[in-house]
Amino acid sequence: MCYNVKKNNETHCLRIIKKYIKQIETFIYFKTHILRKVTTVFGLKFNPFEIKSVSDISDFKKQPFLLLNMQKVLKLTIEMDIQQNPPEYGLIYYVILGERGIGKTTTLAFLKDIVDNCKEPYILSRYVTRPQAISTIRNLENLIVADNVVGQNSEARLSNWLEGKKVYLFIDVQDKCNKHDLNLLAEGLQNILYFKNIRVFMAMNKSHYNNMFDITEILGKYTVIDMKPFEIKHTRELIIARLNMAREQKDNDLYPFTEDSIKIIQNTTKGIPRNILVACDISLKYATLCGYNLIDASVVTEAIAKDYTERIIQERIESQHKRDMMMKLYNIIKNDFSGEVKKEEILIDHIKQKLGWSRVTTRKRIRELQKLGLIIIDKSTENMWTNVIKIVE
Repeated sequence: MCYNVKKNNETHCLRIIKKYIKQIETFIYFKTHILRKVTTVFGLKFNPFEIKSVSDISDFKKQPFLLLNMQKVLKLTIEMDIQQNPPEYGLIYYVILGERGIGKTTTLAFLKDIVDNCKEPYILSRYVTRPQAISTIRNLENLIVADNVVGQNSEARLSNWLEGKKVYLFIDVQDKCNKHDLNLLAEGLQNILYFKNIRVFMAMNKSHYNNMFDITEILGKYTVIDMKPFEIKHTRELIIARLNMAREQKDNDLYPFTEDSIKIIQNTTKGIPRNILVACDISLKYATLCGYNLIDASVVTEAIAKDYTERIIQERIESQHKRDMMMKLYNIIKNDFSGEVKKEEILIDHIKQKLGWSRVTTRKRIRELQKLGLIIIDKSTENMWTNVIKIVE
């Protein structure tokens, strides 16, 4: 009996392994097939839109970066501060706000790269993704101090080590931060105030920023930089810059995309950089598989209709449970209401009946779909208190 159970388990495991091997082989074939066609049809060495986000400085250095006015201001701030002496002068605290995919982490990496390329030995940088790293002065000392230093306690040792130096602290507040993490962050930002030689550039989404004010008023000391979506000219520049990564010779040409396709991409993605790259990735692969020699508005529209929504939710929502909820809500708006809900309350009641969600949960998910650029919420022309919800076409 035991032998048969063991044998059956082994057979089951072998079936699973073979299934995964088959999936991997299919994936490799698909990637190879796409790459071969991208090269022969469009003259690109690889698909330049596959990498859509930056997780650290090494990722940043591999991708083209658009220097917009906001980044220019921050760049100038750092460069002027680097030139100033003595180091203890000039308190600099910035918080960079924006929704997911807008380029907050990329901007932090860009600023850190400026500091890291400075030749002055007294100019240093540290990159933080976990609030625990700064939650106590002891942790702050461990993060910043690079060698042994004399002092009775962490505050004294850190102060002694910082003398004659400037440290630029780049804090990337993760979207998945919970209330406990935000409390640790608040304590850490308070600790930093004791040390005038530490400059802070912090990136976070707007909901975390607003929630921080329930914990502390310290962000009132920070200059706020609100990152805006790309205008169509920036979308065009980003696409050309990515295409040039995969070309033998750089050019200012959009090929294989057309000007009218860029308008569709801009309208669909609402100028969110990561969404733009998703739309381009989908369109390039779709055009390649279908044998199109040009990616015009009709090709982009076809490609996006098939895959865009699911890809955006997969790219930008971490929890699988939440992804499923977002797809269900999106599909109900699209299918049950033909893409347009005349009154938000009608949708909320419909979701309550169909899925059993609370009104609060449904409202949250609706707003999240709006932030992802998948729906538009407008005021009704008949009643300014009524919200009309439309699928982005």
